[in-house]
Order: sequence, then structure tokens, then C-alpha cells
Amino acid sequence: MRTSKVAPIVLRHRGDRTEVLVFMQPEASTQLVKGTVEAGESVSAAAVRELEEESGITGAGRLCDLGIWEQGPDNRGSMPRSPSCTAPRPPDGPSP
Repeated sequence: MRTSKVAPIVLRHRGDRTEVLVFMQPEASTQLVKGTVEAGESVSAAAVRELEEESGITGAGRLCDLGIWEQGPDNRGSMPRSPSCTAPRPPDGPSP
């Protein structure tokens, strides 16, 4: 059985740089926001919901679909559906 996942990608442009929203997971490493598409939920709705749950960004909307990479039974070579999202304003936070 396959489980549909999403990974909303949020970009922020600062001068000549483009930043990608990531976070540090204590028991893992640097990760993108991601999660499971719930029963009856669209990919776009799941992406916006996961973005809010994991980052606190509200009011985001889907900009475009970046594609699908299906997860196999061995969990290798997998990437969730990745909608690119727009936020009503850039998230505040430190720059590297």
C-alpha cells in the first residue's frame, strides 16, 4: 500500500540569494516540511495544512506543483509530492 505524502517548498528571495525553508529535527537532520495526505484531502490542502502545522506559516496558497516521486515498498528513492507554496508575507527569521 502506498501512502501519499506532501512536501511544500517555501522560497524566500533576499537580494541575490534564494533561501529554502528548512528546520532542524533533533533526532534526524535538516528537513523540509512534509507530511501525509489525509483521507479525502487534496494534495494542495495537505501541503498548506502541513506547512501551517510544522512551521506556523498561515494563509499560504499553492503556487505550482513541482512533481511526484512515488515511494516504493523499500522506502528508497522516494520523494513526496512537492507543491511550491506562496505565503502572504515572508516568514521572519535569521539569515545565515
